[in-house]
Amino acid sequence: MRLVIYLLLLISPSLFANDDIDETLTSQIVGSWVLPKGDNSIGAIMEFKNNGSWIAHIFQSGKCEIKVSESYGDWIVKNQKLQTVVSDNTLIVKGGVVFPIGYKNIDTIISVNKNVLSLQNELGAQFQRIRNQACVN
Repeated sequence: MRLVIYLLLLISPSLFANDDIDETLTSQIVGSWVLPKGDNSIGAIMEFKNNGSWIAHIFQSGKCEIKVSESYGDWIVKNQKLQTVVSDNTLIVKGGVVFPIGYKNIDTIISVNKNVLSLQNELGAQFQRIRNQACVN
């Protein structure tokens, strides 16, 4: 019995530490993030809100002049992974990007600071997002 209690005491602090890390990462991610300059042929602004929802504004080009669609959903940071789930889309211009309802994306958070969010997708590719409310062109 003492062994079980001892093991629980050893494991419990690490569980709480992970919750603290997730909470810190969550507070750092809230806000708007964009694709880095030259990163893609489309433009995108993704806003993570305090209430656990997100909205992605998708544009025809990296100049972000013509909005073609919007996607909406929920997000959470769990075990240092950013999880997003699509709940709805609005197609503004024919040919705009829409995601399947219920689509779940999970990216590992490598680092985040006030300007740059570094992530790794499930295939191992690393990429960055820049904190900004407008596209970087």
